Order: sequence, then C-alpha cells, then structure tokens
Amino acid sequence: MPAPAFTLEVEAAGPPADIGKFTIPFNLTGHPALSVPCGFTAGGLPVAMQLVGKAFDETTLLRIGRAYEQHTEWHTRRPALEVTA
Repeated sequence: MPAPAFTLEVEAAGPPADIGKFTIPFNLTGHPALSVPCGFTAGGLPVAMQLVGKAFDETTLLRIGRAYEQHTEWHTRRPALEVTA
C-alpha cells in the first residue's frame, strides 16, 4: 500500500475502493509478494515495504524477507495503541 496503516476510524468506515491495485497484479501473474515492516509514521502508524519476486519463486522471496528481518528490528516493535471508550 502506498500509505501507512489505516486508523481504526478509517477501517470501521471501510477501506478505500482502490486498495487492491498494488496487490492484484501479482495475484494474477503468479509473482509472489511479501510485506515486511520497515518503520512507523510520525503519528506512530506502522508502515511496510512490499517485496516482489520472480514468478513462482517464493523460496527466494522468503529468504530475502528473513534476511531483512534479521538485520532490522522493525518486526519486533509494536505501535502504541490508544483505547477509547
């Protein structure tokens, strides 16, 4: 996605209609895609990057994702959640 995670208010209202435009092409072509955490916005929402591999080569893509996670700490961090009544 070209934007940070949705807030709870946006999620409750329903995601934007064009949300799949960055994933559908890979589903249709057989190219594996993987999303890995890569940071947070200034407002504390998580962001991720999408990695795309060669068609039907999930193994290489998963190895790349694992190597990235071994060299960063983003996958261990959690956003601060605000609970409102």
